[in-house]
Amino acid sequence: MIEAPMPPFDVPDNQPPQVLVPWGWRDVGKAIFLLIVGTFVLGALTVGYTLYTDTVVDPSEGMTAAPLFWLGALVYVVVILAVYLFAVRRANGDWALLGFRGFSLWWLPLIPVLAVVELMGMSIINLVLVLPFTGGTFENPQVEALTGGSAMSARGFGLLLILVAVIAPIAEELFFRGMLYPLLRQRRSAKVAIVLNGFVFALIHFIPLLIPGLFFVGMVLAWVRERSGSIIPCILLHAAQNSIVLFSLYAMSNGMIPQ
Repeated sequence: MIEAPMPPFDVPDNQPPQVLVPWGWRDVGKAIFLLIVGTFVLGALTVGYTLYTDTVVDPSEGMTAAPLFWLGALVYVVVILAVYLFAVRRANGDWALLGFRGFSLWWLPLIPVLAVVELMGMSIINLVLVLPFTGGTFENPQVEALTGGSAMSARGFGLLLILVAVIAPIAEELFFRGMLYPLLRQRRSAKVAIVLNGFVFALIHFIPLLIPGLFFVGMVLAWVRERSGSIIPCILLHAAQNSIVLFSLYAMSNGMIPQ
């Protein structure tokens, strides 16, 4: 990794575009289409498997139930495959164009700070922009999907850590900050590309209640991509944020910290 001075926090609007990438919007469309088809096929296979083997999926296990865990993991594998087929191959195997390159070591101590900033920002946004429209209560639907609404066991925590804090950050950052961001950046200023990237990141999660908060998170991740010139700090930041959330859920559900 390359040692460099700490980058400034502002994003100059007149900053020149990044290196042109060999993939285009049609390739992004193909990647999304492959993801949709792959998700449908994997979902059908999962249902078929559970019916054929008489496997009973306990709703209280959430995504830690074996069929759902493997479904989630394989969907993320499809995302990685789509990025490889329609971006990496277009670049003749040059992963550096997606951001796999060295970065300043200053980012390493900054990552946990940014993770806390992201979580605090989401909390404030949910409190100010979402809570008034939900009758004064706010429940993250992702929590219910992940945990099944029950206490998280050590096994469940480990499985979710693998899925949400390892596999998901790699797959999502490859697509959003690896494939999509450089394409946005080619014809737009850094500020516009960061806002658009954050907006798409929020929309594609398909959870209306979380769009404002995810929009903020997506912009922070895109800013890190712009300022570091690398996708690796984005993956580490995404993983750190998800790890903090998972540990908090595990600790609260097991009485380690008050709810």
